[in-house]
Amino acid sequence: MEVQNYYIQRMRKLDRKFCKEQLYLLLIDLYGDIEREKKYEWCTSLYDTNDLRNIINNISSVKHMEFVPIKRSFLPFDFVSEKQKIIIEYDERQHFTKQRYLALQGYSKEICLHYDKKYWKELCMQINAKMNKKVDPLRDEKRALYDSIRDITAYENGYTLFRIFHGQIDFSKDNAKEELSKLLINK
Repeated sequence: MEVQNYYIQRMRKLDRKFCKEQLYLLLIDLYGDIEREKKYEWCTSLYDTNDLRNIINNISSVKHMEFVPIKRSFLPFDFVSEKQKIIIEYDERQHFTKQRYLALQGYSKEICLHYDKKYWKELCMQINAKMNKKVDPLRDEKRALYDSIRDITAYENGYTLFRIFHGQIDFSKDNAKEELSKLLINK
């Protein structure tokens, strides 16, 4: 729990643009062929499976209203190495919501994740972020669903998807590349 609190405090203090840019530069250094915000035809907001229906039911339970996307859009991935078939998603504070926790609860055992699902769920419960409901009342639901679609479709299409949360690596330190390498290799 102390380690979690440390990361949560660090998450609040770090500049997200700086961190995301440093991550991009380190990924280029490690893999060479990194694309940002890459989209695939197989990763859309209208992707549908039994697993996803269970996840949608879990997410919908928060507000006791059914949430189903109606507009098709291609979901971008933060960073992709096509040559290595690796995807890296950078999760900031707003990704750690009750809805995301419930979405993760709905994952079947067949979905192979390359991040610690249990730890992500703990962060969701501890951070419990909420978006401005006036702007988009279902934004937390959408984000939780779209993260789940990314996880599932990347796996189904032969990609290894890693998730790194904001504050997990201190990109201002000399050992940031080594920390990143450990995260990407040890999973």
